[in-house]
Parts: sequence; structure tokens; C-alpha cells
Amino acid sequence: MKKIKCGILHPDEETGKRFCNFIEQTPFLKLTAQSTSPSEMLPVCQQKEIELLFCGIDKDIEKVASFCASIGSYLPIVFISSDKSQAFDCFRLNALDFLLTTDSYPTFLASANKALQRLSLQAPEAQPGHIYLKSGYRIVRLEFEHIDYIESYDDYVRIHCNNQPKPILSLCSLKKLESVLPAQDFIRVHRSYIVRKKSITVLENRSIVFNKTHIPISKSCLKELQDYIQIWQ
Repeated sequence: MKKIKCGILHPDEETGKRFCNFIEQTPFLKLTAQSTSPSEMLPVCQQKEIELLFCGIDKDIEKVASFCASIGSYLPIVFISSDKSQAFDCFRLNALDFLLTTDSYPTFLASANKALQRLSLQAPEAQPGHIYLKSGYRIVRLEFEHIDYIESYDDYVRIHCNNQPKPILSLCSLKKLESVLPAQDFIRVHRSYIVRKKSITVLENRSIVFNKTHIPISKSCLKELQDYIQIWQ
């Protein structure tokens, strides 16, 4: 499997090392460059030696904006900050995602999956058709075609697969997972449920039936589901 070449730019060396460790844990990422200096990282980005940048920011957002302008728009950037109030400014700079320095590995992995999907869209012939999730002490590769539905479970999600006897539990929010799943394959039917479209075979009393399990369809999600199935009686 071809790995995504990554760079880490962060003014704090220890934080940079922490995210380097996250990259090394991720099967589809490869650390290519690391620096605490924008001037050192700039030629690496301009020469397209990396495909994804994790960029730490300090209080001077204008300095970050200048750096991004020098790179151009080709490079997806995940910004890292200790201040969540900077998220708005980062997305104004067309960020792929925003992480806090204290975020755990599962949150990082969700951002990495988002990058995987973005880069796959730029090269359709290489679309992965899968996602990586941390489950316990393991990193699990899940093929989209094996997923039936995903449910929110407190701070976790439970992924119900047609090739697994038990659901897979992962520390990740449903909203975060929804952002990296391909919209052409998955649909949000309730604030607590995402369903793979091709797994929908039976509808009953405004719910989707999987064996003995009934997945409720919320009123706000009903129109999108109707548009997909085209028939509703």
C-alpha cells in the first residue's frame, strides 16, 4: 500500500515528537520531514516532497497565513494548536482539519483518514474503499463493503459489520467519523446512527431493519433518505 508522505512543522519540539509518534503508529502515513522552523519546511513543501502537512501554530496567526500563502493551495494542512479558539482562523486558511495539542491518537487517526479520503478523490483510481480505526490496542482496517451501520455509544462508536460476529468499538465521535466516510456510500439517518446505503434492504415504520435491530430514522434525515431510495410508502 502506498503511504502518504507527511511533514510536521511545530515550534515545540516535544509536541512535534508526539505527533511523529502518531504518524509512526498509522499504517498509511510515512514521516518524510520534521522541523521547528517554517523557513526549513518551506522548500520541502514548495518542492512537493510531502503530500500532507501537520502544522503547529502559535499566537501569530498572520505568520501562519503568510506561510500558507507561500506554499500554495495544493497541500492539505492539518493545523495543531493549544487554543481551540484558533480553529475558525485555521479553517479560514482552508485547513483540512484542526487538532488540539492534547488530542488523543484516535482523534489524530480520524484526521489522517480524512486526508486519505481527500487524496484518494484527487486520484480516483487509487480510492481505498476502507478506513483505519483504533480499537483497544489495535488499529483495525475496515472495508466499507463490510460495514452495515455505525452507532454512537457515549464517547465511542460501535461499527456493526456483516463479516464480524460482534461490533467493533472505537474511541471516536460519530460526527468525526461521518466527516471521513464517503457520502456516496454512507448516510446519516439519526443523530446516533450512520448506515451504509447498500446495506439498506428493509424499511419498517420509519426505521431500517437489520435482523432484529431497528435503526430509527429521524425527521431531519428523512428527506435525504427518501431521495436515495426514491420510494416511500
